[in-house]
Amino acid sequence: MRVSLKTQDAGTGYANEELMTARNRARAWTRAWVVTGLALILSSGCSIKTMALNSLADTLAELGTVYASDEDPELVRDAFPFSLMTAETLLQSSPRHPGLLLSACSGFTGYANLFLQTDADLVEWEDYEAAVELRDRALRMYVRARDYCLRRLELDYPGVTERLMLEDTVLLARRELPLLGEHNIENALAAALAARSAGVAPDVIGQALTAFRPLPHRLEPVRDLDGVLWINDSKATNVASTVKAARAMVRPFVLLLGGRHKGQPYTAIAPALIGRCRGVVAFGEAAQLVVRDLGDQVPVAAVDALDD
Repeated sequence: MRVSLKTQDAGTGYANEELMTARNRARAWTRAWVVTGLALILSSGCSIKTMALNSLADTLAELGTVYASDEDPELVRDAFPFSLMTAETLLQSSPRHPGLLLSACSGFTGYANLFLQTDADLVEWEDYEAAVELRDRALRMYVRARDYCLRRLELDYPGVTERLMLEDTVLLARRELPLLGEHNIENALAAALAARSAGVAPDVIGQALTAFRPLPHRLEPVRDLDGVLWINDSKATNVASTVKAARAMVRPFVLLLGGRHKGQPYTAIAPALIGRCRGVVAFGEAAQLVVRDLGDQVPVAAVDALDD
């Protein structure tokens, strides 16, 4: 959903409608020509296809500079999604094109930040549910951007996504960090940077990160029983923390969710659960609210207490 707040004089509605119709028609023709061009390129001979793809990819990779200097933000907004989808289409044929990867990395980041988050901020006080939906969509765009950014880094630093590094120095392998979640990788790297700035040697930093254990009640693995890993994240007492925890899970899970209600809707958790969470056990004061907000997205069972 895209939400925008605009004002319009009563006397200009017809003119604006005609203008928008003309712009939409022009965009449709432009997209048709580009799609036709892509189809011809993808069906051409190998050498011609490679040359054409590289040429088009180089051009598309420069669009970020054009967008940044354009004085019409609505025009940029309209053009952004199509250029991003075109970049993704070209990356299927040229998956290691440096310019395209960087363009997708910055493009998805910019679209999420400049438009989706801005729309969410504008509409939040009038339609909180719409704001939540917009921020969820922005998050998905950021995740796509992150993946393209990492693929671009892999070209210059092979294996970087499997290791924690400071500049060219490897601190440890990702699997050696005993913490769950991408946010804890960020925390670990921030701590490593602070330690390195204080003069701590990289090998000592790596050893410290490897030896670190989760704090109590914060994504803390408690016991692995009969193939079921029990994780204590009882410090996640708000919706945002619960989303982080859910996204940190690397295998299907059951979520125990409830307790004291703090006024936030639980619908924001749904995107992190769909397709990964086998079910939610809702308990305490918030149980029926959890059922209401998540019951149509994932299986939810309400209980009076966890002893049930």
